[in-house]
Amino acid sequence: MRNILLVSLLCLFFVSCSTVKYVPRENVPVIKELSAKKVFSKASKNRLKGDYFTIKKANIKLVLNKDTDFSFKGQIKIVRDSIIYGSFQVALGIEALRFKITPDSVVVLNRIQKEYYSLPIDQLSSKLNVYIDYYDIQDILLGELFIYGPRKGKRRFFRKSDVVYDNGYHFTSSDLDSYSFNKNEEDDVSLYNQSFDIDAFFNTVKNSVRFSANNRRFDINYLPTDNPYFKYSELDLSVGDLVSQIILNMKIVSVRAEQSTIRFSIPSNYKKMNL
Repeated sequence: MRNILLVSLLCLFFVSCSTVKYVPRENVPVIKELSAKKVFSKASKNRLKGDYFTIKKANIKLVLNKDTDFSFKGQIKIVRDSIIYGSFQVALGIEALRFKITPDSVVVLNRIQKEYYSLPIDQLSSKLNVYIDYYDIQDILLGELFIYGPRKGKRRFFRKSDVVYDNGYHFTSSDLDSYSFNKNEEDDVSLYNQSFDIDAFFNTVKNSVRFSANNRRFDINYLPTDNPYFKYSELDLSVGDLVSQIILNMKIVSVRAEQSTIRFSIPSNYKKMNL
């Protein structure tokens, strides 16, 4: 039962219908020597146009600790800064999970067991043992720049960093910060640093967070696309350490960039489950 909840929480860790596929890019801009502040500024402003996004079709695979895996067909709808909705099907098109995330809460329906889970968004970090909130999930799913750590309002600040130039820009935060998952436990603190690979178009290709205290990692990798409605065709996300690791892979088949209806309600016969 807990695995089902974990699956759904990690699957949160996105005009006309358009196929999303990788296409080698032409006319790639020349890499210029820019400061980390300038690269970060350009990558932060390089956001998708519009406020409504639907990942119409996606193939999703989740691996838990190398011995348990799940495969889904899925759909995700996003209204920027407002709501993320998802539905995932197993074999024969049977809906297994449905979820809704807002800046305040997470609700997951287990359609197979007729159960549901509900929790405030600020409890999500302690459940996944990694800091994350609504805007982080939104940034990751949209392929936009995700900054781990302290947040000021809706945007985080980025500390001083060093830049390495190759086929793109690679930069790493030069200092450590801390965050307590549980405000009642003063010793529950993780020190970390973060690194990014930004391509010549100022899109995020790789994003890695390293926690020094427990050797945990939080890695995000994207396969870019030339599709005008979206930034990537495939997402790989992993959380864990050398012993235990959870891996999420999502391959996008088609995407829409238009407003769509979102219907979500908890059936009266569903039983609420506690975590």
